[in-house]
Amino acid sequence: MHFKTQKKEIGYFTDETLNCLEDQTIELEKNDTLADAYSKQMLKSTFLNCPNIVDYIRRQGILKPKYKYTLDTDNNYYFVMIRNILTKARWDLNKITDNPRKFIAINDNMDHSKMIATAVELELNNFYERLFPTPSQYELQVT
Repeated sequence: MHFKTQKKEIGYFTDETLNCLEDQTIELEKNDTLADAYSKQMLKSTFLNCPNIVDYIRRQGILKPKYKYTLDTDNNYYFVMIRNILTKARWDLNKITDNPRKFIAINDNMDHSKMIATAVELELNNFYERLFPTPSQYELQVT
């Protein structure tokens, strides 16, 4: 890119940023971490709320992702939140066993101080025993 073109685009970009900031009520704070202690810093979310700037960025192709990727829409995952409800935990864990997926996330959101938590923990332990019947060679031996 030619230097004059760069200078012109930087000027446009700066003008649009200032115009956008005039339209919005934004208070910029002093940032001591920058080289110039009196420099101001703007949040990315505020910056991207300026429609002319976003249009300019899209036209220039700046927002292209660095790596190619595809989104998996086949729902090859389960996300299960385990709570202190035994029947719900049993139903969720059986669903995972009956219909396996590539990724399983089990989140423990139990109140372990309640008596029912021990029954849910036992159900969870049985689930893991069904899912992984033989220990991995890297697992520590329990004595």
